[in-house]
Amino acid sequence: MALSQSTRIAFLIVFAGALVAGIIGLIIAVTGSARTPPPKYFSEGAVAADSPYCSVVGRNMLIKGGTAVDAAIATMICSGTVNLHSTGIGGGGFLVVYTKKTKMAKAYNFRETAPAMASENMFVGDNSKSSLGGLSVGIPGEVRGMHAAWKMHGKLPWKALFEPSIRLAEDGFKVSTPISAAINISSTQKAMQQDVGKGLKELLQPNGTNLQIGDTMRRPALARTLRIIANEGAEAFYTGSLAPKIVNDIRSAGGIITAADLANYKVSVTDPIKLKIGNLTMYSLPPPSSGIVLGQILSILEGYKFTNASVANEEATVLTYHRIIEAFKFAYSSRSYLGDPKFIDIKSKIAEMLNPTFNANLRRKINDNRSFLPSYYGGNFLSATKNAGTSHMSVLAPNGDAVSVTSTVNLYFGSKVRSSTTGIIYNNEMDDFSTPGLVNAFGLRPSPANFIKPGKRPLSSMSPSIFVDNMGMVKFISGASGGSRITTATALVTMNHLWFHKALPEATKTPRFHNQVYPNVTLVERDFPQNLIDGLAKRGNACAKSGSGAVVQSISQLKAMMISAFSDLRKHSKAAGFFPSYP
Repeated sequence: MALSQSTRIAFLIVFAGALVAGIIGLIIAVTGSARTPPPKYFSEGAVAADSPYCSVVGRNMLIKGGTAVDAAIATMICSGTVNLHSTGIGGGGFLVVYTKKTKMAKAYNFRETAPAMASENMFVGDNSKSSLGGLSVGIPGEVRGMHAAWKMHGKLPWKALFEPSIRLAEDGFKVSTPISAAINISSTQKAMQQDVGKGLKELLQPNGTNLQIGDTMRRPALARTLRIIANEGAEAFYTGSLAPKIVNDIRSAGGIITAADLANYKVSVTDPIKLKIGNLTMYSLPPPSSGIVLGQILSILEGYKFTNASVANEEATVLTYHRIIEAFKFAYSSRSYLGDPKFIDIKSKIAEMLNPTFNANLRRKINDNRSFLPSYYGGNFLSATKNAGTSHMSVLAPNGDAVSVTSTVNLYFGSKVRSSTTGIIYNNEMDDFSTPGLVNAFGLRPSPANFIKPGKRPLSSMSPSIFVDNMGMVKFISGASGGSRITTATALVTMNHLWFHKALPEATKTPRFHNQVYPNVTLVERDFPQNLIDGLAKRGNACAKSGSGAVVQSISQLKAMMISAFSDLRKHSKAAGFFPSYP
């Protein structure tokens, strides 16, 4: 089949993105020959994190009588300690909590914000500063975010949530495959040879060479910082003893964050978005999260009434995947209008994306036999995040409460600024904003709705979600890390499990695909079947193989006391639960 000029151009554009994704794939790739493990069931509760250490830390909090939020916070602190390339207290994120007793959910937005001195054009002429050094650092929200959720939903002492991670940081932990790969990649970057990367180099190359898989990493400076926050509370970070050090760290690296910026940071606590999907209700975060994008994908596709028969053979699977790809395009076109609702009026767009009738009309625009040019799907100029260094965890407590939380420092090791005194690795979240006239490494155009303004939070692909049945019982908890592929990966695992009735390990391991409209190429994982690629091509879907781009952690409650939890093998992780009652 002859490719159009626009498609050939798209292939050239996607080359850069595929290169980035290929690097990511070195870290989180899963081999096609790896056997899918059988599902493991628990009867009381479970935690699915992207580190085996941290799944156990969270699980142990549940065993001690902690709430879902207690377990989630302890898991977050642990993940920031051992998965330092992905997340940490120098970053931010989104959390949604569901309380079974009240059948209510609450959304916590602790996304980083732009400093008061930030401006729309601050990276014009030198966009490298948006991802490297102090100028790339957004005001961290992680610590206040955790504290806000704990204050409302926690039960265990604040200090107790930090103790396992303090011990890990002091005693040390083994360098995992993902961390080792991230170190090897980062060590070749210019930042590690410059002053800005000096503190990070001290940690990753303590003896002058990169730490390797199985080596022990210790983080004594971070342990001291965590102990201060544990003893003095969250305000130690924002207005207390740590605040001057944090400001000095960032400004010494060329940043513009001030003491007032830190002190004035506020967590946004709101109602979540709520969307009916079949017999389930989905709860997720409103913008600048992409929870609403996830919801729209599922809402568009719901009308097809997918079942396991929809992927039972090659012909059915190709048609189903084609329909899903088309839904991705419509939803990502909608995403281009989104941003921080405190700075742009997107009420009507949110209502539209949550409207089943509107989404049914989009479904009717899907042609089962062909794809279209990007303009067919609508949309403003698009922008996508590159937050490869993200972490997600899902929690289900014995009382039926649930938490889904995703946090990040954005790219691997964030801004590459690590404090030698506090041990904090700072985010480079300013890179998630759009800059006028600049196209990012994925060939995506800047979105005016996502331009920088002081106090604004950048648009994110993070989409932590919880699905509840009509009786108020949590049925599914999910979320992912992996930049702009977060939303599509979460959607695919959700569909694989809830609609195609695959057990959670298989639902997670099944090779994935991703399309975000620009560039108009569908990225497929390296073990994606060639016969499906050929079938999609016949419908006009140009495909390009790429490394694994997202890591999904999920928990499913098939029925009372039958809980399945699974952490994506793409990041070599493992979930943890307790009181297993099924083989």
